[in-house]
Amino acid sequence: MTTADIEDNTQNPIRAHKNGTDYDFASPLDMGAGQINSNKAFDPGLIYAAAGQDYVNLLCSLNNCWHPILKCSTTSPCYTCSTPSSHLTYPSFIFLYGDATRSINRIFQRTTNVDQGPAIYKFQLTTPPSTLITVLPEILVYGKKYAKQSYTVTISQNGKENHACIYWFSSLGGTKC
Repeated sequence: MTTADIEDNTQNPIRAHKNGTDYDFASPLDMGAGQINSNKAFDPGLIYAAAGQDYVNLLCSLNNCWHPILKCSTTSPCYTCSTPSSHLTYPSFIFLYGDATRSINRIFQRTTNVDQGPAIYKFQLTTPPSTLITVLPEILVYGKKYAKQSYTVTISQNGKENHACIYWFSSLGGTKC
């Protein structure tokens, strides 16, 4: 996912078939991770690692909608619903705002450096005007390959459907969201 392209082969934003014969810019829900770029997949730079408990926490946050699945996944004493979370450590994330006119959400992301050695990543952000996004720290410093770092994303938005993207860039390349 972190190595998929969000531009097509003409370097323009991916478009989606919206209604009838019209094409419009694709939203993240239209295009998923983007178009596969197998060359980038050999050297992704940063990776996000979600563990089994992370998926259980996500299911636990869905107001018992997933109770049968949870029953199966929590048969092991390793998995519990003690820390439900609507966020998954994953390159992309979705917040559901309901009827709120203004809402603030905070997520915590864990990343692993898979570059060949030490790396420094800085972020670049694309965001709509109605959304305020803060990323801290603004620079991720990895002392060696497989080193782990975390960052926090705080999002304040007006309750309408919106999307944004965070890119982490090093001198060797970039990783999205």
